[in-house]
Amino acid sequence: MTTDTFPSAAPSLQMPPAFWRTGNVVLGLMLIAQLIWLEAPRLAQDPEMRPLLETVCRWLACRLPPFRDLDRIKVVDRGLYPVKTPGGGLEFYLAMVNQSPFPHPFPRLRLTLTALDGTPVGRRVFGPDAYLTPPRPARMPVQKTVFVRLRLAPPARPVGGFQFEFLP
Repeated sequence: MTTDTFPSAAPSLQMPPAFWRTGNVVLGLMLIAQLIWLEAPRLAQDPEMRPLLETVCRWLACRLPPFRDLDRIKVVDRGLYPVKTPGGGLEFYLAMVNQSPFPHPFPRLRLTLTALDGTPVGRRVFGPDAYLTPPRPARMPVQKTVFVRLRLAPPARPVGGFQFEFLP
């Protein structure tokens, strides 16, 4: 039987505690940066988080997506009236207010004309360029009434009502 001699264990390399603390701080900051990068679009829609993210973006020279909360657009008045000029047609009227804490892009409007029994007669989506008169602001202002007037061609069937909804 032969006896093998094993070399003694290599000396352990001890890293100074400051190295580990610095590494932990760097990794923690990288994790926070990654979370902000990945979650910024969702967090930017949170009215409580947005001011913080805007501050961070000023430091980092980044841009947040526009704030958009269609549920905070309140309808003040609306109506659908016959036009009493030659050629006829209909005029859709809407007054809306952005009650969110931030300006946001104007929504698109989907207008559906319905017959007396509620069946759709016609439907169309209007963008801000179609329903706002120039000059229009780039974003929907906060707590200011925006008026919409759309002139519609005479429908082929009688119209008994309408529905509309805001689209992003």
